Amino acid sequence: MNKRAQRHFAALLAILCGLFAALSGFASPEDYNKNFPAALQADQLYGEAAIVIDADTGEVLLAKNDAVRMYPASTTKMMTLLLGIESGIPLDTVVTIPAEAADITSDSSVVPVYRGETMTFQDLLYGTMLKSANDMATQVGEYIGGTLENFVDMMNRRAEALGCVSTHFTNACGMPDDNHYTTARDMALIT
Repeated sequence: MNKRAQRHFAALLAILCGLFAALSGFASPEDYNKNFPAALQADQLYGEAAIVIDADTGEVLLAKNDAVRMYPASTTKMMTLLLGIESGIPLDTVVTIPAEAADITSDSSVVPVYRGETMTFQDLLYGTMLKSANDMATQVGEYIGGTLENFVDMMNRRAEALGCVSTHFTNACGMPDDNHYTTARDMALIT
């Protein structure tokens, strides 16, 4: 992947992270001072868990239940996208959708894709990011790993390599599973 494409995907991934954070319940009680956001305290967050880390120094600026295991839902897709970007698969590679990716339940977030449909790897990544599409995330995983099981193993190995100590993935998109969990701290490491 060329530098321009890497920057493009990094920017989109940052936007996705921001959207997930906005959707995760962060809100401020009445005593929060919007004019002085640096004074925000962990107990002023409605969200159950959070962490803010200085990207340059690694200093934790704010933490609330950051080591508590939680179900990550669609934030799972950040690891799927990371592996997609790191895979080195050319973005213009044409991918044929297999039945497994097309069979994602339609009552979840989907594009949708259909068995036998073709699209570029780039479009799969875009659909995963912009639509939070479970079918596209599943196809990204299947394409990279050969099977979804292999891809999930890759996800867990990459999380471990990043220093995640309380994360375990069971799928590429965040579908509910008791063995699918992470922490705010580990998600910060992934992002």
